[in-house]
Amino acid sequence: MGLWDRIRGIGPGGYRERKAAALERAGQLSGAVEAFLAAGLPEEAGRLQLVRAEGEREPAKRLLLLRTAAQMAPGSNSAREAAARAAKLRYELARGRGAVLRAEVLGAAEELLAASEYRLAAEAFAEAGDHEREVQALVQAGALAEVEAKLEREIADAREGNEVALAIRTAQDLDRSGERRKALALAARFPDDSTLRDFRTRLEQRLLRGPTADVVIAGTRATLAFGPVFTIGRGEATCVVPSPQLSRVHLELFRDDSGAPCVRDLDTKNGTFLGGARVGGALPVGAGIRLSLGGEVACEVVPHVSGGVRVEVAGHSMVASLGPLFTPVGEIAQVVEGGHYIVLRRGKRQAFLAGLEVAPEIELAHGDKLSSERSGAPQVELLMVGGRAG
Repeated sequence: MGLWDRIRGIGPGGYRERKAAALERAGQLSGAVEAFLAAGLPEEAGRLQLVRAEGEREPAKRLLLLRTAAQMAPGSNSAREAAARAAKLRYELARGRGAVLRAEVLGAAEELLAASEYRLAAEAFAEAGDHEREVQALVQAGALAEVEAKLEREIADAREGNEVALAIRTAQDLDRSGERRKALALAARFPDDSTLRDFRTRLEQRLLRGPTADVVIAGTRATLAFGPVFTIGRGEATCVVPSPQLSRVHLELFRDDSGAPCVRDLDTKNGTFLGGARVGGALPVGAGIRLSLGGEVACEVVPHVSGGVRVEVAGHSMVASLGPLFTPVGEIAQVVEGGHYIVLRRGKRQAFLAGLEVAPEIELAHGDKLSSERSGAPQVELLMVGGRAG
């Protein structure tokens, strides 16, 4: 140190350092920092700036103090410590926000890397989605085992991602070709994937379950009732007629042992009449019959071209399947095993759904349009209910 520096109080032991020390003892830290700088002692200024930062409660102000401390004596221990603390604080502030900005996290990661906080830098890079820089930071941290484990996880994730992507495409193809149960089973193998969860939910809502559905067969609209038995009554019946003359379940339609459709009064109080005579036991539908339920409600039952019977009663018009229904594209039947489904069995016929040939047996869904030719007009159409499946 030269004479002129001693006269100016520059360097250790000078009057400027003594002034700075006195200000520090008095708790005037801001003035002491300036005095240490004036004394040419930036390391001491940086040390004191770190003390000021530790005592600052406001994170933004603390970050500013740390950054200025890091700049006061570049390369010194206090500067390195200040830079590391500033980088950590910036990362904490970025993560603490409601919506973490990727650019802010990346900036914090770069500062952590420069401050040799390699592990924390790797964490920040990972949060920002920069996995290449994450690996580089882990390598610099000497965490080679973690790098190997991460690479193995990435390979496994990529493999699983490929499996999920394939499952999504396959499930969608199965749905388009009508094989809905297979599509649901495939989607269920990946319960954690949101795309396949949503796919399952939408498909479940579209699936035709019964007991009834609105359809158009060969251009004629009808409400189909599925199952081997069809009932009429004012209570728990397939077709509900709110007449006090009817019992809760008044009349039953079924097939006898020969497969012929029949009607039967269910021992009701007011009875069922045919031509004025009370019906007892099973009565064949034959070419069609006109009945009076409870002596008041007219009911007509006639064979339908599908193999079921059309029932006209109190303004209701329904087709009771009483078993399989026959259409131009195959047989429609109710399946109960493994869940309630309405299926189409095309047999040796050709059947197309949206231009794709369907499997021999498919599960029907609301909105399906089936034709016997690839580009032909729909011959069986399952209508949506109220503009939606349900």
